[in-house]
Amino acid sequence: MLQYILFSRTGCRINACRSAPCNLLAHNDLLVSETQNAIHSRVLSTKIKMGHPLLLKTANLDPVPEDRPGTEAPPAPASAAITFSTSYTECYDSRFFVEANGQKVNVYTKGVFDDVPLIFFVHGAGFSGLSFGPLVKRVHTEGFCAALDLRGHGLTVNEDGTTAPGDSMTIGNFVADCKAVLDHLFTHMYKPANENAQKKSILLCGHSLGGSIVARLAVELQESYDIQLCCLIDINETVAIGAIPNMMSVLRKKPLAFSSEEALVSWLLSSHTLYSRSSALFQAPGLIHGSQHPNSGRVIADLINSDDNWRDWFIGLNDNFLGKYPGYKLLFIGGMEKLDKETEIAHMQGKLSIEVVPNSGHNLHEDDPNTVAFYFIKYLRRMHLSKKLIHKPFDFKKKDPDEDPIPLEEIKRLYGSGQ
Repeated sequence: MLQYILFSRTGCRINACRSAPCNLLAHNDLLVSETQNAIHSRVLSTKIKMGHPLLLKTANLDPVPEDRPGTEAPPAPASAAITFSTSYTECYDSRFFVEANGQKVNVYTKGVFDDVPLIFFVHGAGFSGLSFGPLVKRVHTEGFCAALDLRGHGLTVNEDGTTAPGDSMTIGNFVADCKAVLDHLFTHMYKPANENAQKKSILLCGHSLGGSIVARLAVELQESYDIQLCCLIDINETVAIGAIPNMMSVLRKKPLAFSSEEALVSWLLSSHTLYSRSSALFQAPGLIHGSQHPNSGRVIADLINSDDNWRDWFIGLNDNFLGKYPGYKLLFIGGMEKLDKETEIAHMQGKLSIEVVPNSGHNLHEDDPNTVAFYFIKYLRRMHLSKKLIHKPFDFKKKDPDEDPIPLEEIKRLYGSGQ
């Protein structure tokens, strides 16, 4: 692995690792970075020893996972009774529905909402609110956490109990549903314990499609809420839109149903959709219907029929995130090669902070929740955005003890490897 250090013009240090070139795939979401592990370990180790770190051309890489034999699970029989070995309670405290816009939106929360900030998480296309469970479990000390299932995903359903079809998965509907959930949380659950908590302070965090959604929310909610942070995970506009032409062909190769929880988990890992078995097991109930559903075993999200919406999901992402939103900006990526030109320029101008999480796929927060949690907590405390520090003035003469980050080794000791 080639180690290097980057500095922004503001002196912000970025520790990064450049991996072998990767194929940008359309997967469960419109963007997946597929690291070629075999070539990465074999060739780079040789080049490093020779003192000549030459990167391979993409054309020399192995076939992408969808083209490899054995990565597709067989269709589940109609009578498959899928049971799950995990519960949302492993990472969240509660689950409830918010009725809005013809939907019963499923929401997960952790913590007591008596103080700000609210940390609001939005998942990517094809996933669910369970996607953020491993990260929420590690960062809930910094604020009240909430994550929803977008319409057409997870346990969110139409008023009649059916799952929303793909053509209703518009960026406008996604944003409207998120706004309704935020309104519900502050109207019906928020019990401020002190004067500082009177401000409706929110930290937004979104993965892939969810990143585009929170970038729009950050702009549109500025007058109604105190939006302190917009955090994106592995997404930028140029790369996402560039992956769209391959999306349909990739989706058509994906299994539409699974015969068991283990079949789903095996496929998620073998296709490199996820790298962590524990994360795959935890998210399984949000990806396929369980035994209580007439379509037990079938994939929930109807992404194929959402194709008319794909470009609109990401158009304007960079403008919202880098231009219109004036607050703190944080971006997690798997490698610096994933940045587009606009984001690179903004970073060099000191407009955002970037943290690189190497040896992960597209779902950084699930593949390596410990590292993402470490950098996330470190950033919140340094910028006075955590529960104990938000709205507290900076003292540049004396460091506040609450600004100290939680060491990565301590996070690993408390929560395990995350694998």
